[in-house]
Amino acid sequence: MIEDNGDFMLFAYNEFSVREAQESDRDAIWNWRNSAVVRAWMGNSAEIPHEDHIRWFARRRETRTGIFILYWDERPIGVFTFRPDPDEPSTRLMTMYLIEQYQNAGLGIVLEWFMLERAFSDPEFTIVAGILFEDNQVLSLHRFFQFDVAPGEDDFLRISMDRRRYQVIAPAIKSKIFRG
Repeated sequence: MIEDNGDFMLFAYNEFSVREAQESDRDAIWNWRNSAVVRAWMGNSAEIPHEDHIRWFARRRETRTGIFILYWDERPIGVFTFRPDPDEPSTRLMTMYLIEQYQNAGLGIVLEWFMLERAFSDPEFTIVAGILFEDNQVLSLHRFFQFDVAPGEDDFLRISMDRRRYQVIAPAIKSKIFRG
């Protein structure tokens, strides 16, 4: 259930859950990621061949890539991933996206909350991502969560956050997203 408090939509925290992707999720994740709407905002907007996705998914343990699915009332609504940065051992590279039918429904803020909760439940590290320079909606979302934003390569901005900052801002942000 969603409640509008005038400034933010307040969600019921207990209606959401996160779980690590399982083998049975592999093809659904491939379909979601290959949606034209999702691909349009990814660093690589090309359609991913099924064989490449199968290899990537099979190697997730070997590459220490965490793949997670966010559920709302037991319906999958988004995916986020973490993988080690080969150049910086204390950094995890993240990606996240809402499944096509949940885009522009105000749920990006919830996906980001649960992604950060999962990211910083592990030992101390920094999370980093690249976002397209022209993706103002997602940039605003990351700024709401107080990510550091810096110029990146090509058409990307580099965003980052560490656990210490998250622990300081989390209570105030949670109260703006979830009721109760």
